Amino acid sequence: QGDRVASLRRYAAVDRDLAGALAEPGGAPEGVVAPEHRVALAEVAAATEEMERRLGAADEALGRVLAERDARDRGGKSVVHRTP
Repeated sequence: QGDRVASLRRYAAVDRDLAGALAEPGGAPEGVVAPEHRVALAEVAAATEEMERRLGAADEALGRVLAERDARDRGGKSVVHRTP
């Protein structure tokens, strides 16, 4: 699961870079984005920062859960879950 979070963080970084490139003159070809769907670069940057923040928090939470589980397992208290 941690690999997925890291991958999503990379996608967020790429989205930010892409938004920056498209905001430059000549970045987005005319007609590619409908006028009603255009957003300001600041909006994209803010959304990307929020995604990165949330993914970072998810990564930290996952790390804590895995660390707690590992500590419990080392104490001989592992739980075996049934699968359907």
